[in-house]
Amino acid sequence: MKPILYLTLIWGLLLTVVCQAQLLPEVYFGYNQTDLTPASRQTLDELVQTWEAKGLAQEIVLTGYTDASGTQAYNNQLSKERARAVRNYLRQQGVTQRIEAIAKGETQLRYREDHRNRRVTISLQASPSQALSEALLPLPEAFVVPVDRDTVLFGSQGTVVKVPAGAFATNSEAPVELELVECYALGDMLMAQLTTLGTDGRLLTSKGMVHLRAVQEGEELALQKDLELTFPTRTAGDGTDLYYAVGEGGNMRWKLADTATDVPVTALSEPTFSEVSEGTSILMGDSVAMTLDGTILSYWKTQGDGSVTMVNAFGPNPNLKSAFQNLQDSLGEALELSRSRDGRVWAVTPSNVEERAQRAVVVEFEEEMGFRITELGWLNCDYFYRNGQEGERVPMRIVTNAPAEANFILVPRGSKQLLPYSYREQNAFEWKIPEGNAVTLIGFAKAEEPGEFWFVKRRVRSQRGELSLEMVKGTAAQIRKALDSI
Repeated sequence: MKPILYLTLIWGLLLTVVCQAQLLPEVYFGYNQTDLTPASRQTLDELVQTWEAKGLAQEIVLTGYTDASGTQAYNNQLSKERARAVRNYLRQQGVTQRIEAIAKGETQLRYREDHRNRRVTISLQASPSQALSEALLPLPEAFVVPVDRDTVLFGSQGTVVKVPAGAFATNSEAPVELELVECYALGDMLMAQLTTLGTDGRLLTSKGMVHLRAVQEGEELALQKDLELTFPTRTAGDGTDLYYAVGEGGNMRWKLADTATDVPVTALSEPTFSEVSEGTSILMGDSVAMTLDGTILSYWKTQGDGSVTMVNAFGPNPNLKSAFQNLQDSLGEALELSRSRDGRVWAVTPSNVEERAQRAVVVEFEEEMGFRITELGWLNCDYFYRNGQEGERVPMRIVTNAPAEANFILVPRGSKQLLPYSYREQNAFEWKIPEGNAVTLIGFAKAEEPGEFWFVKRRVRSQRGELSLEMVKGTAAQIRKALDSI
């Protein structure tokens, strides 16, 4: 009976391992070799295709092994080179996610056959920066939103969110709590462990990031109607677009919002009234005027030079004409101010054609521009980094006393660009960046003591080779103060 019990325990253990870890293919190598075989390349190609089809939000961990031949030091280096070979091939195939390499040498001779021990295993893990973000970020602003009324929310840093009635996918009539986190200062972005890489690996420059989360009676909600979001840092013609977050933590990448509509702050929801043609997808531009016969004209200017490039004639619309004639009186009636339970101001605006038109008339459209958003989560107002003087990218590597769950971000001096490390080997972190640029290296990690963190901030010139950084302990408040001087 003992052999049967032994086999049962082993089988149960295997089932436990399978349930806890995502099993991925292994890559095998020839004796004393670090070059990928054709079979290994095919295995990696199929894996990359799967990631492209399903999306990949986690970090990739490559663990190299050897057989028992050779010395321990030699096998440690050999296993590291094998992991690097897989890393290089994944990069060539367009994989931009963070990669960590671990060298195990001959420490785990799992198989009887030597050729199966000469391998690199591939696994996925959550980014350590996710837990850091939750620990370092301040509490979000919370707004109470009635589900059956149009609502306008004003964030403390200038974000404006317009929530139409019935915006959330719910059958309950209970109020919805909409949580807002605003990150416009570079220090806030760093505390949130945010980065500015597009899904294609290109670097973005941010004009602000916000996070929206809707909760009703303890349940997180999705949208069934578009919201309208205004970033206070955005102006007409500045080249910015809306990006949605893909993935989490250090693996977060920004995807251009294909369905987003660029709209003035108080753009009318379509369709609004039948007399307006398809040309009103642009809607009210930089200025609005009414002719003597009641025709409403909308002028669209080029980027600041004042020349008129488009005129939309809305026709003698009685609704709009009435809106112009009774502008002041009805505007005062359009907004009903109240206060949410946390003392923050919110406003409810009835859904009415005249009132919406009047509000559009009195806004300075050159001041701010908004987006229509189709999903909640992290949202980013960005444009692609443009610099024709970049030059060759060189590997820059730092070695630290960082704990296992550390996160490092590189910030080019004088910019709102945040570049995560792309590769890690234990306590060494690596980027590929243009040489000779002024950058700031910033590292975070949780300490064992509650409320304390490991932290480092150092200004350097990007260079090929290796630098040493020493992390020290501090509180979240001390870290935030240090980030104010970037």
